[in-house]
Amino acid sequence: MRNRKDAFRGQIPVFLAELLLCAAMLGIFALIGRVSKPTFLGAVIGCGVAMLNHLALILSVLHAEVCESPSKGQLKAQGYMLLRMLLMVVLLVFAMKYLKTNPIATLLPLLLMRGALFLGGVFIKKIAVSTEKEGI
Repeated sequence: MRNRKDAFRGQIPVFLAELLLCAAMLGIFALIGRVSKPTFLGAVIGCGVAMLNHLALILSVLHAEVCESPSKGQLKAQGYMLLRMLLMVVLLVFAMKYLKTNPIATLLPLLLMRGALFLGGVFIKKIAVSTEKEGI
């Protein structure tokens, strides 16, 4: 249980970076005059799907970690990956087809997650270095 809490707590900077990047994306849409209800709804749904996908990835790795052998853990993680991708496709298609969201605003947060992972990783390393210097 402690391992799970630490894993989630360590990913807070990644989630905050994703929210910051999605807000910047909406700011750019505002600058070019393309903000509308479908754009805003698409950005919110895309950001939520990206963060839920990352959260599900963390959970699947934690579940695969407790398997008896590495091969069973790998199969378990691959099974969870298929479920994650299927859920993402269903949510995104539903959002774009039935809610009529802006496709670019809906899909761009999934690409922004790469930047959020980089920024979150830099922040996590910075915290680790500062606590190491303090001797904690």
